[in-house]
Amino acid sequence: TGVGVASLDNLSTAIACSLPLIGAILADCIIGDFWVILVGAGLLVIPGLILIALTTIPGLLGESFNGAQSWGLILLKAGRAGFILTVMSTFGAKQFHPILQCIAIERYFVYFFMFMTAGTLVGGILIPLICPTNMTMAYFIPAATICLGLFIFILGYPSYVKTKTSITYRWYSNGGNYTDSFVQKRKQLGCVILLSFLNKGVCIVTAI
Repeated sequence: TGVGVASLDNLSTAIACSLPLIGAILADCIIGDFWVILVGAGLLVIPGLILIALTTIPGLLGESFNGAQSWGLILLKAGRAGFILTVMSTFGAKQFHPILQCIAIERYFVYFFMFMTAGTLVGGILIPLICPTNMTMAYFIPAATICLGLFIFILGYPSYVKTKTSITYRWYSNGGNYTDSFVQKRKQLGCVILLSFLNKGVCIVTAI
């Protein structure tokens, strides 16, 4: 029904909007940018796209596709908005020297958003044209494209500039294990977390 679709879309959007905070914490404090992108694409986005594509095969996932479509949409939005888009642009910028290559960084962001917009435009035109002929193939094209991109991304691992996570930096300041600025930043992050979860909690309740 229309109400069910709207509720699902609101719920998936609320979850996706809550996850960038988690993705940022993982990238900055625990596993780093590269692994956040890898996890988001490999464990969320690609499975979500494949699950949605499989629903185009009648009877493969049962008589009703609602459950598979719901999980596919949630995984796709969660991985894309919560992990990949949160970290990908900044990870690319970190490959440049912040001072000596500042002009290159500006040019990088222009190219990044230009190609992202162009990809969205091409996909929005190409996929609907293929759907009337072969819907299953049309829905598997995004999954195959992401798999190819992830494979190329992994190949470049040895040459990437990978910054250390904040949790690895430990100093003794005023008798403590961390610097005052480190503690202050974590306090500010805690306030952001509380406000974010309060806001997204309202969104989820509204969606349900």
